[in-house]
Amino acid sequence: MKTILLVEDDEFIRDGLKSILTLEHYDVIDCAASKEAEELIQEKIPDMAILDIHLPDGNGFDLCRSIRKTMSFPILFLTCRDDEISTVRGFESGGDDYVVKPFRVRELLLRIQSLLRRSTITASLQNQLTFRDIVMDIEKRLVMCGEQIINLTPNEFKILQILLKNTGKTITRQMLLENIWDVDGSFIDDNTLSVHISALRRKLGDNGAFIKTVRGTGYTINKEKYLQ
Repeated sequence: MKTILLVEDDEFIRDGLKSILTLEHYDVIDCAASKEAEELIQEKIPDMAILDIHLPDGNGFDLCRSIRKTMSFPILFLTCRDDEISTVRGFESGGDDYVVKPFRVRELLLRIQSLLRRSTITASLQNQLTFRDIVMDIEKRLVMCGEQIINLTPNEFKILQILLKNTGKTITRQMLLENIWDVDGSFIDDNTLSVHISALRRKLGDNGAFIKTVRGTGYTINKEKYLQ
C-alpha cells in the first residue's frame, strides 16, 4: 500500500481527500501545517506528498524546498491559484505536478497514479547498475551476465558495485580498502584485495577484462575497450 502525505489547512477539503484516497487503497497521513508535516516525514517517509500552498505557518513552496534537501518522493501542489507565476514557483521549488482547485476527483487520482508509477520506475532504475551485458541489482544483491547469474561473495559484490558506480573513473586501492571489510568486520589487507579482484575477473569471464588495472594506483572500468 502506497503512503501519501496530505498537507492541507482546510479541514473540509483535507477530510474529503483523505476519505477519497483511503477508498482508493492509499495509506494517508494528513496534517494542516508545515512544521507538523516535517515531523510526520521524520516518522515515516511517504511515497508521495500533496501540498497546499497557503499554510498557517508558511507555504507549500518553502515546505517543498525543505523536503527536497534530503528526499526525492513525488510532490503535487494543490491550490486555488491558477496563475503562471505560482505554477513556475511550484516547479522551481521542486514540485512534480500542479492541480488547481476546484478539481475533478478522477483527474487528481490519475495524476497521483502517474506520479507514483514514474517514481517506481525511477527507483527501480536507481537500484540497478549496468555495463554492456552485465546487470547488477543492488536491492536484490544479484549480478547477471547475459542470462547467467554470477555468484559473488559480499566483498566481490561491493568491489564491483563501487567500480560500476564510478565507470570511467580510477578508483584507488586505498579507496577500495577503506570501503571493504570481511565478514568479521576486519579491514581487508592489500594482498587480499588483489585476490578479490582476480576472483571477480575470473567469475565474470571475458567480461572481467573491463576491470583495468591502473598501475601503481588502482582500478577502473575500461570503457574504451568496448568503444572500438
